[in-house]
This record gives sequence, structure tokens and C-alpha cells, in this order.
Amino acid sequence: MVALTYRMNSGIPGNVSRESQASIESGFYDSSYPFPAYGLMGKINSVSGKFDMLQGGEAAYQLYGILVRPYPTTGLNASDPIGSATPPTSGMCNILRRGYISAKLNNGTAVNGAQVYCRVSNPNGAKIIGGFEALADATTTPKSGIVGNGTISAITMGTVGWQTGAYKALFTAATTFNVLNVNGDIVSNGVTGTALTVDGMTFTITAGGTAFAAGDYFTIQTNAVILPATFMGAADASGNVEIAYNI
Repeated sequence: MVALTYRMNSGIPGNVSRESQASIESGFYDSSYPFPAYGLMGKINSVSGKFDMLQGGEAAYQLYGILVRPYPTTGLNASDPIGSATPPTSGMCNILRRGYISAKLNNGTAVNGAQVYCRVSNPNGAKIIGGFEALADATTTPKSGIVGNGTISAITMGTVGWQTGAYKALFTAATTFNVLNVNGDIVSNGVTGTALTVDGMTFTITAGGTAFAAGDYFTIQTNAVILPATFMGAADASGNVEIAYNI
């Protein structure tokens, strides 16, 4: 009797998993904005027309497609380890516009049919811009020189509804504030000590020993874009997961 203690990963990041249903375009790499790995979201450079790695802060409409691996899927030469080949910085590339792809799950727990997000902001440097996640998050930052010493709770993100970018919770008095969306429009108002839900995000601002003053604010930076994509199941032990993109 033989016990098998190792198994192949369920997918290779950046590999098209169902070729018969894939829509793939040819593009050109941009050496100024290289990709560190396959299976990441990119955008078209508005000047050069080349396919660029995301730089952070992109809106949903700027995301063009996913960089996918060419054949053979073990890389551009035989020495590339499976799943860890580095894309070239020039020449032609393959861009998935619609189809199924294996990708690395960088945050959250994937569930069959669940929403997929793409990270476009990384304030603490811990996650990959252009990578895929099952859990959206936001980062809060107080205004420099803020008068009040109260706090804002960690944001609970809904699955849809919020915009990508910087919201602002702007105080109008010691205990009241307006919420401005990424365009600067007032979309809600709240009071300290009471949970507030805005565009699917829920948070609470708690007063401290020193009261807030009009003009104090917290910035709420949403860090991901909602993609037209769903997970096809859970990730494997290596963190690989299948994604249905634009399906």
C-alpha cells in the first residue's frame, strides 16, 4: 500500500482553465509598467496603447483584462518552476477578456458563486495591486491636525454598492458629520456613537475625551474594485482558485 502525501495544485495562477470558453486578445507589454506575475488584472495605457500593470487608484472602467500565461503553461523556458514564471517586459502578451482562469486568492475565503474583487489600493503594502480577493476592505485615516481624539471603527464592507476611492466623514459640529463620496457629493450624515451604513459600508465614529470640531474629518479609502466575476469554488491548499470573469 502506497500513501501519496503530495498532490498537484488545482490550477496554475494565470492559466486559462477552460480554453473552449475563453475570449483572449493579443496585446503588448509595457516595459515601464511590468507585471510581477501572470494572473493579474491590467489596463491599457491611454498613450502607448500597451498593456500595463495597475499602479493603484484605478476605477472599475480602467480595468481591461487579465494577463494570462501563453503555452506552454510552465513558462517561457523549461527552467521556470510551475506557477512562478515571471512575465517578460516586452513583446506580445495574452489578455483574457472573458472566460475562466486560475488565480491566486490574496484575501478572504472564496465560496462558489461569491463576488470577486480586484485590489487597486494598498496603503500598508501587504497585498498585490491587480490581485484577486474574496473580501473587500477599506483604510481609515484621520485628518492631519484633527481636533477631536475620537476614533472610527474598522469598516464592514458590503458585497456591492460602494465606489472605489476616498470617502470622507466630515464633521459639521462636535457630534454630527456628513459623508462625502469619492466625487465630493454628500451622500449621508451621521452622529457619533451610532453605526452608519453608506453605499454598503458600515462604520461607527466614537467620540473621545476631546470633542470633534467642525472641519475635522476621517478619510475612508476603499481598496478594491467590484469585478464582473465570481468564484467557482474554494481555493486549494496553495491558495489557487478558479474565477469566472465576464461570464
